[in-house]
This record gives sequence, structure tokens and C-alpha cells, in this order.
Amino acid sequence: MAAEARASLAFEVSHAMGGRPWAGMRRTESGERVVSVSIPIQHVRAVLGVVTLEASDVDAIIARERAALIP
Repeated sequence: MAAEARASLAFEVSHAMGGRPWAGMRRTESGERVVSVSIPIQHVRAVLGVVTLEASDVDAIIARERAALIP
């Protein structure tokens, strides 16, 4: 599980290093779902780095939204 988590994060960062933003859901090393967005930091056309933002309480948010839909 840890190797898969690292590989998916590495793919996300390498995609953003190519100058393209990435947004998606993936699993952490502990198996928890996270929503992740990686945005390239650019100066003109040169990619200088990547900023990755994550929200890790996805399962709890989904459960609360589903409960709110029940009449």
C-alpha cells in the first residue's frame, strides 16, 4: 500500500512538473482517501516547483453529505 501511495503522488507531481495542473483522489500510505491538487509554480514557461494541497477527511465529508440527503 505504501509503495502505491508514493507512486501515485510521484505521478501527480511529475504531471504538474510538466506544466499541467493535476486534481484527483488517491490513497495515502495508511489507505485513507485524500483529495489532492498539484499546481505547477512557473516563471514564464520554466516550471520551478509544484505546490500540492490535500484534504484528508474525504470519507467523513462524504458520510455527512449522504446522511444529510436522507429524509
